[in-house]
Amino acid sequence: MRAGRPNILVTALPFLIVVLVAATTIADPEGVLARGREAVFDAFQQLRPRQPAEADGRPLVPIRYIDIDEESLRRLGQWPWPRTMLAGLIEKTRLAGARAIVFDMVFPEPDRTSPEVIAGLWPPDAAFTPAREALIRLPRHDEHFADALTTMPSATGFILTNEDRLAEPIIKSSIAQSGEGDARLAAPLFESATVNVDAIEDAASGNGALNIVTGASGVVHRLHLVFTIRDRLAPSLVVEALRLVSEPSAILVKTAAREAFADFVTGPRISAVRIGALPVETDAQGAVYLHFAPSDPARRVSAFDVINGTGNAASLEGALVFVGTSAPGLADLRPTPLGPSMPGVEILAQASEQLLDGTYLRRPDYVAGIEALAALVLGAIVVALALWASALWTLPLALLAIGAIAAGSWTAFADWRMLVNPVAPSLAIAAGFLTAAYIAHARHDSQRRFVREAFGHYLAPSVVSALARDPRRLKLGGETRTVTILFCDIRGFTTIAEEMQDDPQALTRLVNRIMTRLTDVVVAHKGTVDKYIGDCVMAFWNAPLDDPAHAENACRCATKMVEAIHALNEELEREAMKASRPFKPIEITIGINTGPCVIGNFGSEMRFDYTALGDAVNLAARLQAYAENYGSAIAVAEATRKAVSDAFALLKIDYLTVRGRTEPLEVYALLGNPIVGASPMFKALDAFHRNIFAALSERDWDRAGAFIAECRKARGANERLYDLYERRLERLRASPPGAGWKGAWPAAEK
Repeated sequence: MRAGRPNILVTALPFLIVVLVAATTIADPEGVLARGREAVFDAFQQLRPRQPAEADGRPLVPIRYIDIDEESLRRLGQWPWPRTMLAGLIEKTRLAGARAIVFDMVFPEPDRTSPEVIAGLWPPDAAFTPAREALIRLPRHDEHFADALTTMPSATGFILTNEDRLAEPIIKSSIAQSGEGDARLAAPLFESATVNVDAIEDAASGNGALNIVTGASGVVHRLHLVFTIRDRLAPSLVVEALRLVSEPSAILVKTAAREAFADFVTGPRISAVRIGALPVETDAQGAVYLHFAPSDPARRVSAFDVINGTGNAASLEGALVFVGTSAPGLADLRPTPLGPSMPGVEILAQASEQLLDGTYLRRPDYVAGIEALAALVLGAIVVALALWASALWTLPLALLAIGAIAAGSWTAFADWRMLVNPVAPSLAIAAGFLTAAYIAHARHDSQRRFVREAFGHYLAPSVVSALARDPRRLKLGGETRTVTILFCDIRGFTTIAEEMQDDPQALTRLVNRIMTRLTDVVVAHKGTVDKYIGDCVMAFWNAPLDDPAHAENACRCATKMVEAIHALNEELEREAMKASRPFKPIEITIGINTGPCVIGNFGSEMRFDYTALGDAVNLAARLQAYAENYGSAIAVAEATRKAVSDAFALLKIDYLTVRGRTEPLEVYALLGNPIVGASPMFKALDAFHRNIFAALSERDWDRAGAFIAECRKARGANERLYDLYERRLERLRASPPGAGWKGAWPAAEK
């Protein structure tokens, strides 16, 4: 029977690869598949770039940007320009009829050409005093620039950072929220910012973040519309710019409702941002996917032409105007799908156009689920055909499926501006097919692998490898090591055996199935199966080979043992229903302890076993026996809890005095992984349990009873455990312990 099992595992491998690829699309959206996905989406934009158009025939606010280009720097001087010149730029823009002006730059330091700054550079010589005093009396350049900002709707920018600084920008807009969940937990979080000097920031009508978050390839694909700085929402500069030309001048961030489990996994989610009357759909982080258009000369006006009133400066009339730079030396060139160096100010201008006419790209949350489902279904079909039919004629089918996926992805982009990733389904099909084809080709060698794998079921693979490398270990004797020991027993096995005494073959098959599942889990988690004691399995970790994570591996093994028995119960129930016989689920109890033991081959010269001996083994066996009293599947000793630290959700359930031990023993129930341990429900239950034992040690029976009552209110409360506590309280009230009692219960008493 066991000989065929390796075939099942090998056959399952291509299906597991398909499942892994499908799961990665949801569990790791910005991870290993991100570069491939972005490359495909970039290619789509290169094949069909955006063509700006009015949405539904309604007039749009023209978007222009004033470019501080190389020609402007050559004619007007190197950057930074005096802010009096920028004030003149604002004045010329206002006179040209622009609706608002937005600066894609930060002014964090005072103007170095301002009179008071120049005066401070002169030597402290009396000859300079009159000139210095005259300069100081002149208007400051920053104030002149600030005055210009007040003459028309204007916005400045700040750069959000996580550096250790105290600067925090002034948020000029009031950002409201609607829906369920807090948008501040979904937007990108920052702790500080590089801001403008006070006079400039105070004077501007708006203030927004300049941050552009790039993808895995460093290319700009998305623009976040809102950010979180400390505990406040802050708009991006694009949102702030559009607010200045919107009616009403307000920003609303909408969050989408989720089921409780989804909130636990992914947290709050932003669904849209409304700027005035303009609704903008976003992803869960409040970002939009940009659809870039080729650079349009009509969108750009040289700063030199504006200041001198030449060229196409007249195109600024009625426009929302951004001010930025395309000069390479000023380092504001960014890669986009259409090229390696688009000016940041043009990116902002294009983003504003897209938000206004609704031509930005969309990738709703449900698309990842569709991609995962396509990868799972199509990949599984191709794998099944390659394994059990002919891989030769399955290849054209696989290629056809990949082609259909690519065509569907392109159609979604070209017709609906929706981003559907063809990489994940195509990769699932390709990887699954190649793996399945290799397995089918190598099937003639499978029997030899079965034999080799079968030997590994008598001993753990680590033991087999160790003995193969050093046969001298096959002798009597041992060594002292700190190990983690696990005992797993079938609960109520005597009753099961009595019910099946008329069919010993069925009982044998059942026990073998149970032990097979449990043994496979131990071996998969690097454990050594020590022995089978009737219906009990003993295993240990960290011998014969070193395993630094032996306690964690044992705890993971225990949780997987429980899952394996649940899966087996589902099989047994289906078999019972099919045979029209009653079904009684199998239950197990597990005890885990960590401590020093003597490890080695013990027995006689004729026959011996590789095993562990010591008090730590005896205590693990006792914990397994105690587990049933607590109504818990897995009981863990204090030494193991200390070894795993916070790697698992461990709930203190008892404080015992064990015969043969001087110090009381803390007993813990293993309830799950760190995610469970971090949940509010577990933390509250853990606090109640600690309070129960604290009250017992203080002989406050009523307080202990009150905390027990609170624990019973928890969802899925362990009634058997709390019934045990109540019985103990009754006995303590009736017969209080002596003066030296510290809250420990005698282990011999239930």
